[in-house]
Amino acid sequence: MVRKKMPLLVLFCFCFSVVSLFAQIDLTVDRVEITQVIQDRNLAADQDNIIRLVGFKNTVARVYVGFTGSADPVPNVTALIHVYQDDVEVDGSPVLPDGPITAPVPPASRTRVDPRSSSENQTINFTLPPLMGGNVRIDATVNPDRTIVETDYDNNSLTVDGLVFECRRIPDLVYQPINYRPTADYPNPNLPDVDMIAPGVGDAFVRGIYPIYDLNYRLAPGTPLEWNQDINRSSGSFQTQMAIRRRMMDPMPDFMYSWFPGNPFGGNGQASPSGMVAFGNTDAARWQRTFAHEIGHLFGRGHNSRRLDQVGFYTEDQLGLGRVKGTNLYDIMAAGRLTNQAWIDIQTYNAFLDRPILFCPSGGGPNKTAVTDMGNYLFMTGTLYPDGTARLNPAYTLNGRTDYTMPSEDPTHWLIIQDGAGAELYRLPFDARPAEYDGDIENPSTVESSFSLAVPAFDNIGRLIIEKDGEVLDVMERRADAPTIAWDSPANFIMGKDKIVWSADAAPGMLTYSVQYSPDNGFTWYPLAIDLKESILAIDGAELGKTDRGIIRVLATDGLNTTVLERNGLNIF
Repeated sequence: MVRKKMPLLVLFCFCFSVVSLFAQIDLTVDRVEITQVIQDRNLAADQDNIIRLVGFKNTVARVYVGFTGSADPVPNVTALIHVYQDDVEVDGSPVLPDGPITAPVPPASRTRVDPRSSSENQTINFTLPPLMGGNVRIDATVNPDRTIVETDYDNNSLTVDGLVFECRRIPDLVYQPINYRPTADYPNPNLPDVDMIAPGVGDAFVRGIYPIYDLNYRLAPGTPLEWNQDINRSSGSFQTQMAIRRRMMDPMPDFMYSWFPGNPFGGNGQASPSGMVAFGNTDAARWQRTFAHEIGHLFGRGHNSRRLDQVGFYTEDQLGLGRVKGTNLYDIMAAGRLTNQAWIDIQTYNAFLDRPILFCPSGGGPNKTAVTDMGNYLFMTGTLYPDGTARLNPAYTLNGRTDYTMPSEDPTHWLIIQDGAGAELYRLPFDARPAEYDGDIENPSTVESSFSLAVPAFDNIGRLIIEKDGEVLDVMERRADAPTIAWDSPANFIMGKDKIVWSADAAPGMLTYSVQYSPDNGFTWYPLAIDLKESILAIDGAELGKTDRGIIRVLATDGLNTTVLERNGLNIF
């Protein structure tokens, strides 16, 4: 009998010791990190979540679990979050976590970079409901169902209040696939992979790191542009054409990005901030990061060599590279990196967050369209060459958003507008530094670059002058009379492969032409051709699409005079 009772006694003693052990545990919520891209804390000021948040952007709350009473990690720990705004619980609250975790032993001391943040599985993670505005409060409770025996349940909650989700508008970004054929023996067409540049794929890195909750990333209307020059020797000319194309779209996008097939450019990509245009590659190891990097230049950021100073978090992980972004990664503006080597650091993120182009209209919510005045303006472009010389291109007087180029605080060049008698009408200091090289930073190549300026369209303009350090680089004089142009064809319809022809009163080659098309009676416009030297353009009605409300517009410039010719009510078959 004694022998039979002994195992029961031993079992009883063992169970008692286990219950006693777990009864010593006391779980707490150590901290709650509210992150959209990257987050920070200030230990000296005892402040957490100091990176501002963006309204409606996908947001994750990471609950860091603290505990006493055990020297080992605690398994199967879960939590629950309640979200309030103006003291009213929001739709979608309470929020359940992604799942339970094995809570790691809390660090012995607090550091700015919490060592637990480097693993997604060391925090209890929640995807919050969409939020916009201020006075947001989050109550996080660990072990809400008391499935883990604790010594004290009264300290299981932590409140994070005073959260503000700021309004940021939805930027409009048009993308353009390039049919790249620098020599005649290239295949035709030679286009980037349509799936690589599609919405949700090509723009995945941009959506992940920029302080926006959405992106109006849309395909440029019309057929892909063919570029038949070596992009390594013609990047400035290419950027000039893209800047004009962007300006001749209505609605005009905030940015325009061109995708090349493969990676033919030695610098991966290039941006022209003055024209709000950039281009990049479709190399499988870098194309998404190059896109986000070049757009960063359009946001006014230069290169750096920084690594992340905090752990980032990709809330949706559309790149498939994991949600946690460790401090071994480089900031997006570090040159020459691959997609799996980069994220965004705090300094760059805050700079993007404070960029005026993302500000919401006063008194409004998120808006896809920046509100600016409309009217006539002069749009001029130029090319800078490695030897320091510059060339002014024929300018166009356009009608649209008069978002004049702002004077640079650190200019390299000056644009001077004079009247016919030489009196100064306007002076604009501008930054025309060559585009930063995003390729092999040890062996950068020297390439041409471009600049684009939008200035008032003075009726009495006489000339444009480009200066650098007091030296005149180029001058464009206005001719006395504006060009006269007239239609030769078409009539009132275009069927299949056709051509439009016009005539001018100027000598051949003296004028430069651009052609715009509207399929909807002028509601929207896009360019068919830019900077033609001949007064003829082949078109295909099938590519334009069937309509009975088509308009074709020809703009003829002699440098500083622009004449506009339109054919309305076109039937396209």
